[in-house]
Amino acid sequence: MAYHNFGDVVAFDTTYRTNRYAMAFVPFTGVNHYYQSVIFGFALMRDEHASTFEWILRTWLEGVGNKPPLTIITDQDQAMASAIAARCASFVEKYHLQEYKWLNGLYELKRKWILAYTRNTFSVFQNSTSRSEGMNSFFDKYVSSATGLKEFIENAQKALARQLMREKEEDYVTINLKRPMKMHTILEYHASCIYTKEMFRRF
Repeated sequence: MAYHNFGDVVAFDTTYRTNRYAMAFVPFTGVNHYYQSVIFGFALMRDEHASTFEWILRTWLEGVGNKPPLTIITDQDQAMASAIAARCASFVEKYHLQEYKWLNGLYELKRKWILAYTRNTFSVFQNSTSRSEGMNSFFDKYVSSATGLKEFIENAQKALARQLMREKEEDYVTINLKRPMKMHTILEYHASCIYTKEMFRRF
């Protein structure tokens, strides 16, 4: 249901390792109407082969009713941030780096990560996998590098229950607390009636 309501943009991050088997924890994360991170599902990966990614994505897609998101945000590499700032094209030419496959490959993907090309892509104000990283931090309270698979699944259920409770707490606040008005206009009043408390604050 969370994916059905908020699954237009999905962050997909594979950098987090959670249990004693050094398996990567792969959360599918989005943003709900309270601007909270919400997890749509997750997988545990033994390796990062293309066939494994394909299986995970295919299986997850089946699990959410074969409705693909409008936008997927994923990690590429920790070094990407510095490469983005350098604007690869002129950087490669200026320093004669044509032989460096990584930089050339990153430049070929420029339409997927340079803001000038992606600013019209709906992303719920996300431009990195920080939502997934935040979800990883949230899961740290329930699992560790010593966690076995059975315990991991049990504790993951507790983490998901806590996530649902956070949303219910925001439901209560939205329903029962008045919004502070600044301009006292009809538009502001209407927004206060239809937006959640957090979205009204942002509005």
